[in-house]
Amino acid sequence: MWLITEIFVVLFKILGTILESIFRKIVPPKKKDISGQTVLITGAGGGLGIQLAIAFIKQGAAKLILWDINEEANERTASQVRALGKEAVTYTCDCCQREEVYRVAELVKQEHGFVDILVNNAGILSGKRLLSLTDEQIQKTIELNVLANFWTTRSFIPQMMERNHGNIVTISSSAGSFPCAYLIDYCTSKHGSVGFTEALQRELYVLGYDGINTTLVQPFFIDTGISWYPKARFPKLNPILKPDYAANKIVSAVLRDEKQVFLPRNLAISLALKAILPLKALYILNDFLGLGIDEHYPRPDAKKAN
Repeated sequence: MWLITEIFVVLFKILGTILESIFRKIVPPKKKDISGQTVLITGAGGGLGIQLAIAFIKQGAAKLILWDINEEANERTASQVRALGKEAVTYTCDCCQREEVYRVAELVKQEHGFVDILVNNAGILSGKRLLSLTDEQIQKTIELNVLANFWTTRSFIPQMMERNHGNIVTISSSAGSFPCAYLIDYCTSKHGSVGFTEALQRELYVLGYDGINTTLVQPFFIDTGISWYPKARFPKLNPILKPDYAANKIVSAVLRDEKQVFLPRNLAISLALKAILPLKALYILNDFLGLGIDEHYPRPDAKKAN
């Protein structure tokens, strides 16, 4: 009898969350106030990193801490932020190097205190067939797109746990859920970043840290130069995203404490189809939509997103 009652309670709670989700799709929650807060962005020197910095500042962030392996590019981003009258501090950091991440993170905490929002944005894409990749390229992709998330999060989440406050944002990719030819290393790494964030969400929930939000972002191709020949037969259905558009959507989602964001939103439908359709049907559908990247690259070397 008690088991039946418990089952009905669980079903009632599930129905409640479904109805709440539908309501929030129609009436989004109010954006939270981040005035006075500090935002740290990795890969801040790249196209999306620049636009994320500007978007966070325009939404009221008090200070930006910018990480990038490219010091010159990082300073250019900082200059744009300072031109808007806000504070931006730069640190040169190779997020692939665990000890370097820990070292720079300690400097940040000593010099600037608490980081409210951590944005794991740094990434890399090679865009080659599996057998055309070097071992070093594969390793670099995994190190930056997956392992770096561990090092940065482990650096800043203890402070967040002490206050039960903070937000960890993972800029993954639609490739983290939908595999693509000529991107085996990239898809593998983005699957890893999806798993990392979803598991982190679950662990924070189990541990009772309801004040720490995680936001998983899975965009379609963004026109930042990281992928040189993205393809889509129906660009209105699957548009190549502009960095400023993507950044504004991402920041808006962060400020509403959304857990998972697909850009464009219709990619969520594809996730449902993936769970329902046979694998061959998915191949046929993907061929029809013409989604992917061109394998013919004029530049053989990987280009970093940060």
